[in-house]
Amino acid sequence: MNIKNENLPENFHEFVEKYQGNFEKRKYFKINQDLKISEKEPSWVLELAFVYYNTGDSSILDLVNNELGKCFKDKIKKIDRLSKYSIPELSDKFWRALLNKDGIHTIRLGNELFLRDRELFLEMVYKYAFISSDVNKLIKVFLFELLCEKVSYNIEFTKNLLNYFSSSELEYIRYDSAEYMSYFNKYRADILYSDIYKKKQGKYSMNSLELNPGTALSPEKEIIYGYLKKEGYL
Repeated sequence: MNIKNENLPENFHEFVEKYQGNFEKRKYFKINQDLKISEKEPSWVLELAFVYYNTGDSSILDLVNNELGKCFKDKIKKIDRLSKYSIPELSDKFWRALLNKDGIHTIRLGNELFLRDRELFLEMVYKYAFISSDVNKLIKVFLFELLCEKVSYNIEFTKNLLNYFSSSELEYIRYDSAEYMSYFNKYRADILYSDIYKKKQGKYSMNSLELNPGTALSPEKEIIYGYLKKEGYL
């Protein structure tokens, strides 16, 4: 796929509609025959496209195109509403689905909870991301929140976030281990994660971490971080 050779949508909303179902990677980690595990970053298609349409920087299109090339075209499935559940029932079922990495139910329950109680949904996904050693989970939640604030809500945003939660590995941060936290700072944390953590941890009463990020940003995250800093979101 080469979006430069196609009729590029005029705005971000049209971009999401045109490429809906094409924002996910099949796997976010792989194990080779030597038993070496390599992790993949989540898809940044939506976030990079959002930055492109807000800046007009055509150089970002190369990254958007590259990210789209890593994604597969999923079938568009209708997400039914779950109005029969109360908010407490929804939140309980949603939390259990998150922990069980139940992709189908996580999206249905999460979409319903977001539509009926946005703040509760955000609190739950932020707290889930805060306890994960996968720094990209917290970054994805922050960018999800930004997209929902700046453009009309689209189910593709929720699918993109929760599919990543369900398809990626979940390892918890061991706050009580100085050795582990040293490893986390050096090999996991990056400046984008660190800035988001510091911005949001107080609101959700999470542990205050001494973060000294040692991991370099990927080119995609460099663009996103630069935009967030320039626009004052971080």
